[in-house]
Amino acid sequence: MFRALTAAAVLTVALSAAAPAGERNPQHELLGSSHHKTLRATLGTHCTAQNGAFRCADYAYPLDTKGRLPVHGGGRIVLEFGEEPEEIDLSLRDRRSRSVHELTARGTGLRRTIRLPRELPRGSDRLGVFVGYERGDADFEIDLKRHRH
Repeated sequence: MFRALTAAAVLTVALSAAAPAGERNPQHELLGSSHHKTLRATLGTHCTAQNGAFRCADYAYPLDTKGRLPVHGGGRIVLEFGEEPEEIDLSLRDRRSRSVHELTARGTGLRRTIRLPRELPRGSDRLGVFVGYERGDADFEIDLKRHRH
């Protein structure tokens, strides 16, 4: 229990040092959309360049996400980034945040589209998005809810 509280305190200090209160870094913004529903992705482990140094925050996985994005086999998910990514690694993940199936994004700039496989792999309940930026990186997760089309 004490270790968890200590880790949370260290994380809070690291995050507060990374950005002033009320100011959110565009690298930490990602929206996912499918079937007319849009969710803010949950930010996980990330590093950001600031004042000539890197500030990093480490999170325990699986992340505590909010909401679920409706998806089906062969469907699409649209991603909208707060800052243009240089590298994107996408995967369907299980409930424990382990990669189940690698994906590829299409598009350029701040908006990318993902085509899901026709047969969604068993246990693929999350979308994992690792993003490399010019001045840092970030890992995100979005919970998925399967439905029939």
